[in-house]
Amino acid sequence: MKSLGLFAQFVTLLLSIAIVFVYIMPTFEEISAVQNEIAAYELQIKRASEVNLSLQGHVKTIGAIPTEDIQRLQTYMPPTVDEIAVMRDIRFIINQSRMMFKTVAYSGSDVESEAEAAFAPKVHEFTAAAEGTYSQVKNLLSLLEQNEYPLEAYVVELSPLEGGFLTLNLTLRTYENDLINIIGNE
Repeated sequence: MKSLGLFAQFVTLLLSIAIVFVYIMPTFEEISAVQNEIAAYELQIKRASEVNLSLQGHVKTIGAIPTEDIQRLQTYMPPTVDEIAVMRDIRFIINQSRMMFKTVAYSGSDVESEAEAAFAPKVHEFTAAAEGTYSQVKNLLSLLEQNEYPLEAYVVELSPLEGGFLTLNLTLRTYENDLINIIGNE
């Protein structure tokens, strides 16, 4: 009977080893995989919390901007550009500088493929031509700087005419940015 007891113990040992390899080890591996996923999830939650804290700080900063400043910013960097109004303003500025107006035209938007940022302003380009003296050209450029919204003189070409006059060809740029609307609605 002792030999049967030794055999039973050997079978029990083999059975327990088989149970360890067939059931317990895979269960531990599954538990380990779940623990790794939990650790990764907790890391992502921590990162999301840090981003949310940073975002809350930015929202507080934006909320502290006076409404009057937001309105000025919307004037300077409008959410949309009215091409007709800008062409009218350019013509008015040319006339105010006492230059002889020739042409003004809208060339399009996003004319240059610059590095795209998430909230990069959209570029609108205009061309204009006028004739006048050197001092009138300087006055025109000064008046462009004093405009309520940015009119960047991107390309300036001067050609001499008879009698000391110059032909001025301008490529002007202005910008729009919907981010200002987001700030204004906060």
